[in-house]
Amino acid sequence: MYRALHKATGIPVAFKKLNSQLPTARARMKREIEIGKMLTGHPNAMPVLDHAADHSWFVMPWAEATAVDCRAD
Repeated sequence: MYRALHKATGIPVAFKKLNSQLPTARARMKREIEIGKMLTGHPNAMPVLDHAADHSWFVMPWAEATAVDCRAD
């Protein structure tokens, strides 16, 4: 995963690129994209902002902290 800027909005994003050519890796990335799109608007999930038609990459907002960092103790 890489930090980048989303061209359409200018916000910092996480860019995730498929590194494997195995069919199982592409299927896993496709599921990750589909579930991310389904959960758009959910308060505990990062939305998928953009993705490749062949499911080889996607972008989501950059998280400045982890869930552990944000939890209330």
